[in-house]
Amino acid sequence: MKIVFPLVCLTALIVAPGCSKMVEKATESAIESELSKDGKNSNVDISDGGMNIQIEGADGAMQYAVGESASIPTDFPQDIPVEQSIKINMAHSNQGDGSFVIQGTSPKGFEEVVQFYQSSTVKAGWKEETVTRQGGKMWMTSMSKDERLLNIIIAAGDDGTSITQNTGKK
Repeated sequence: MKIVFPLVCLTALIVAPGCSKMVEKATESAIESELSKDGKNSNVDISDGGMNIQIEGADGAMQYAVGESASIPTDFPQDIPVEQSIKINMAHSNQGDGSFVIQGTSPKGFEEVVQFYQSSTVKAGWKEETVTRQGGKMWMTSMSKDERLLNIIIAAGDDGTSITQNTGKK
């Protein structure tokens, strides 16, 4: 899996508006070829609207989605609240280590989003371990529940409120 993140970064640089289908297909094939060298079966789909990579290996399934094809993974833990108006820009799930990442933007205001996560995570049984607040611009927290960690970063922006959530085992 060490090759996936550099390939994702390379793909992000290559895939731009107006990218030709030939470059998309060549990049898809290159990523799939590299993953097969590690014994992984994969399906890579790159288009002007984003990228979707599905990988099957001995450690289970992994999925990366960026752009229009990104959505909350179907196996995302039900006890992790997600702000309802969020537009997902990036999602990752890894069955092998039980980790998940979602990143998106909400049209709601910074304080409203922070209040949502402060109350809904506690109601869902998460215990706040650390919290950092930088004025009205950024709020970060680390929480725990059972043998899992949850990190949430909320940042005010010009085009809405950015929300990043990641979870995994301790």
